[in-house]
Amino acid sequence: MKKPIFSLIVFIVGIGLGIIAAKSKVFSPNLDSEERESDFSSANPKMGDYPQNSNDGKSSRTRSTIGSRNFASLLKLSQNQGSNQDSIAFLEAIESLDLHEITEMLDDIKALRPRDMSTYLLHSTIFKRWANLDPDGAWEAAMKIEDKQMRQNLFSMVIDVISQTNTVKARALLSQIKNPEEKYAATYSLIHNIAKENPYEAFKILQSEPKVKNGFGLYSQLFVEWAKSDLDAAMANLGSIKDAQDRQQALQGILSELISTDSERALSMLDQLPAGVKRSDMIGNIANLWIQRDSEKAIEWIKRLPAADQAKALQTSIWNLREEDPKKVSELLSGLPMNQQNSHLYSQFASSWALKDLEAAQAWVNRLPNNQIKKQAMSGIFSQLSQSDPAKAATLLGESAIDDDNSYAVGSLIGNWIKSDKPAALAWLESLDLRGRAQQNVYSQFIENWAKDDANSAGKYVLAMKDPKLKEQAIESFVQSIGGEDPNLAHDWIMKSLQGDLKNRSLSTYIQNLSYQDHEEALRIFQLSTKNLSAEEIQKNFEDSLTQIASSWARNDPKSASQWVLSLPSGPARANSLTSLVRQYANHDIKGAAEFVNTLSSGKERDQAVGTLVFELQDQDDPESAFDWAASISDTSQRENMIRRAVNTWKTYDRSAAKAAVIRTNLRKEVKDQILKNLEK
Repeated sequence: MKKPIFSLIVFIVGIGLGIIAAKSKVFSPNLDSEERESDFSSANPKMGDYPQNSNDGKSSRTRSTIGSRNFASLLKLSQNQGSNQDSIAFLEAIESLDLHEITEMLDDIKALRPRDMSTYLLHSTIFKRWANLDPDGAWEAAMKIEDKQMRQNLFSMVIDVISQTNTVKARALLSQIKNPEEKYAATYSLIHNIAKENPYEAFKILQSEPKVKNGFGLYSQLFVEWAKSDLDAAMANLGSIKDAQDRQQALQGILSELISTDSERALSMLDQLPAGVKRSDMIGNIANLWIQRDSEKAIEWIKRLPAADQAKALQTSIWNLREEDPKKVSELLSGLPMNQQNSHLYSQFASSWALKDLEAAQAWVNRLPNNQIKKQAMSGIFSQLSQSDPAKAATLLGESAIDDDNSYAVGSLIGNWIKSDKPAALAWLESLDLRGRAQQNVYSQFIENWAKDDANSAGKYVLAMKDPKLKEQAIESFVQSIGGEDPNLAHDWIMKSLQGDLKNRSLSTYIQNLSYQDHEEALRIFQLSTKNLSAEEIQKNFEDSLTQIASSWARNDPKSASQWVLSLPSGPARANSLTSLVRQYANHDIKGAAEFVNTLSSGKERDQAVGTLVFELQDQDDPESAFDWAASISDTSQRENMIRRAVNTWKTYDRSAAKAAVIRTNLRKEVKDQILKNLEK
C-alpha cells in the first residue's frame, strides 16, 4: 500500500505543481465550518507539534475563519481527484497559498488520519509549497512528525525541492536522517535531481551511502539518466559497483535506455554473458522493456531464443504481451516444454487473459494436452474470476478437491464473495469438504479479506467458531488484517474479546508479525500488552515476541537494538533475543556484531552469542575468525564442539593453517588428537 501512495503523490505533486507554477489564481473557499468539522469525525492524530513560522514578514495573529475554510476546501479538493481538471484545481489552490496561510492550517493538518489517501496528498502538496517558500521551516516541521510513513514522504518532498537549487544543503539535511527507509526515500529525490546534471556526482553519493545501498530503484534510476547523457561512462562504471544487486539495477537502467535507442547493442551485451543467473535475469529485463517499446520485434526475438530462455523472457513480459496480442502468447507457450518448471507461465497467462477475454482464455486452457498444466492454468482463471465474479468462480470450481494448491484462491473467492452476498458465500463455505492445512488456508484467507471490508462482522464470526485450533488461526488472520491499518485497534480487540492463554498467544503472534513491518510499533504494543504482567508471565508468554523484535530492530539499527536487549532481565528470553540480534547484526555488519559480542561478560549468555557468531563467520567464508571465536567460549563442551565445526570448514580452505591452530589451542588431549586425526582424512 505504501509505495503506490508515494508514487502517486510524486506524480501529482512533482508534475502538477510544475505545470501550474506560473499561474496565480486566487482560491475562494465555499465550505462552512460545520462541513469542515464533519470531515474529521474519525480523526486519529499521530503527529507532533509543528513550528509556527512567521518568516513571511506578517504579524502573528490567531487562526482566522478564512484559514479554517481554506483548509476544509483543500481537503475536499484532495478527496475529489477523479479528473485532470479536479487535480489542476487542487494544485492551483495549493500554489496560491502563502506562508502565513500554511502555518495557520497546521492545527487542522495534525488532526488528519495519516493512513488516508487524501491526507497523504494534502500533506505532501502543502509541504511541497512550504518547502518552496521556506525550506528550513518545512524541514523543521517534517522532523517533528511522528507518523513514520508520513515523515518519510515529507523528507523526500523537502529534499526534492532543496536539491533542485542547493545539492550541498540537501546532502547535509540527508545526513540528519537516521532511519534507513526514510533516508532511502529522500536519497531517491536527491539522486533524481543530481543525475540529470551530474550523474558521476550522483554515483559517488550512492557509493558513499551504505545504508541506502540495495534500495530498489536508486541505481536503476541513476543509470537510466547516465546512459542518456554518456553511455560509455555509464558502462565503464558498472564494474566498480561491488554489490551484485546494485550492479543488476544499474545494468537494468542502461538496458532500459538501450532498448529504445540501440537494441542491437543491448543484445550484444547479452551475448557476452555466459549461461547462468545473470544472463537469465538480463533476458527477462530486455524482454520486459522491449515489449513495451516494440512488441513485434520483441516477439520475433523471443521466438528465436532457446526454450529455457523463452520461458524466462515470457515470465517477465506476459502481462504486457497479453495486452498486445494474447494469441501470440498462447502460440509462444505452446512451443515450450509442458513441464512443471514452466507451469506457472500457463497459470499467469490464463489469469491475465481471463481479465480481458474469459471465454477465449477458457477455450485455450481446455485445449491444453497436459492435464497437470491444464489444472495449473485453470487455477489462474479461477483466481482472476474470483475477484470479478465469485459466484461464477465457485461454479467453475465445481466439485474439484480443495488442496494446498488452490486453498488460498478459494479463501480469496469467499473473502470477495462475502462482500456482495454474505449468505451465499457462507453457505458455499459450509458445503465444502475442507480438511487439514487446506481448511486453515481457506479460513485464514477469507477472514483476512472480510476483515478489511467489514471488521465488525468478521470479528463476531471468528469469536463464534467452534473448532479451537481453527478459531485461533482465524483470530490471527483477523487481527493481522485490522492491525495493518491500526495497531491500536488490533491490540484493543484482543484485550477486550479474548481471555487467558488465547489472549496472550494472540498478542504474542500479532507482535511478532507486526515487528516484521515496524519494530518500533511492535515494541510499543508489547509494552502496552505486558505493563501489568510479572517477569515470569512475560517470559512464559512473550519470549518469541522479544526475540522477533530484537531481530527486526537489528536490521535497521543494531546498536540501539543491542542496548535494548541488554536492558532486558536475565533469563532465556534475553539470551534468545541476544542470539537473534547477533544473527541479524552479523548479516549486515559482521565486524560490528563481533565488537558487540566482545563487550559481553563471560558466561552462558556470551557463549550462546559467540556460537551464533561462529556460524555466521563460517557462512561468510571466514573460518579462521570462526575458529578464534570458538576458542573463546568458556563452556568446555560447547567450545570443543564449535572448534570441531570451525575446523571442518577451515580445512577446505587451508588444511595446514587449521592444523597449526588446533595444535596451539588449549584443548583436552583426547579431543585435540581426534580433531587432528580428522584433519588428515
